[in-house]
Amino acid sequence: MTYEELLVIAENEGVTVIEYDFESNTQGMYCDGFAFIDKSASSTEKCCTLAEELGHHFTASADIYNLDTAEQRKQEQRGRRWGYEKILPLETIIDAVIDGYDNIALLTEELDVTPEYLQDALIYYNQKHGPKLEYHDHIVIFSDGSLIVHPILDDII
Repeated sequence: MTYEELLVIAENEGVTVIEYDFESNTQGMYCDGFAFIDKSASSTEKCCTLAEELGHHFTASADIYNLDTAEQRKQEQRGRRWGYEKILPLETIIDAVIDGYDNIALLTEELDVTPEYLQDALIYYNQKHGPKLEYHDHIVIFSDGSLIVHPILDDII
């Protein structure tokens, strides 16, 4: 999913996206129907950030200004998980690996996400699904923020 497609989702949900020049390392922020995205970020970085900020719109019960409480940290995680599921579904990652995009550089280019975002998503999916799962006729193994996909061989002679 592209940044432009996320902008359409935001518009349809009544979320105003503002590209803002943050004076710190902040990439984005969501507050009361406004998503602020770092103006100087690349289109790929903006997409990853907007996915998380929209996740806050859909999942947070209050604005998150800091992560001082357990509830604020949980809300932060819910927003991130929503973003992973929206722009980087596990099936999309696995299909790309099966199609030959078998290293981080190729995979992030194909999926149009940052390496950090991909690795964080893989950690999330590992926590969600466990260390391995079956996908169609493949075994998927999660390992330290990466993923190994092997075909299932029924008959070994």
